[in-house]
Amino acid sequence: MIRSFALLSFPIFVTCSLPILSFPGPTPNFRSFQIKEEIIGSKFYDAFNFQTFKDPTHGRVNYVDQDYAKRRNLTYASESRFVMRADAFSNSNHHPRGRDSIRIASKQHYEDSVVILDLTHMPTGCGTWPAFWTVTTSGKWPQGGEIDIIEGINKRSYNLASLHTTPNCNMTGPVRVMTGMGESNECDAKKNDNQGCGVKFREGTFGQRFNAMGGGWYVGSY
Repeated sequence: MIRSFALLSFPIFVTCSLPILSFPGPTPNFRSFQIKEEIIGSKFYDAFNFQTFKDPTHGRVNYVDQDYAKRRNLTYASESRFVMRADAFSNSNHHPRGRDSIRIASKQHYEDSVVILDLTHMPTGCGTWPAFWTVTTSGKWPQGGEIDIIEGINKRSYNLASLHTTPNCNMTGPVRVMTGMGESNECDAKKNDNQGCGVKFREGTFGQRFNAMGGGWYVGSY
């Protein structure tokens, strides 16, 4: 499965390849991690495309390109930090689409990987929808699936990680071993208004409480 990453937040981003090591006999398989790519600070500008199309989820938002975002101070970077944000200073009615903001997607595609996100701060408050997810490059969505690693809206204080797939995929039965709480077992994007099969994380994993703790690390493996 080949995937690209989309991001709406304020992170330092690291990706790792995941080779599998197997041993003869009853010894279990072990995974050996090898860093494939590390994206920090200004490296984000080379590693990600700034997308400017109309919001496919029909939000009141105007996604801007990299040059415009830099001029408006909606993005900047230091040696160790990359910042992207919505325009909180201007009237949102200046553009018919809505408030200026940023949506980026990785140029590189990754297979069989672990992705690690060091996130210091995320948008909070009414009307916000920060998210960090992977999508397949194999066919039209949802063919190949979508993995939402971080997602939430408004003043929510917990993260909701979800899968969105083609028909005949669900998460019923004992195979769903986790510490979170299942919100839905049906992953089919055409059912339940594309709710997907989500898992609710504990309180403080999203929003203002997450920021107050100084952020944290999110890890996704596929």
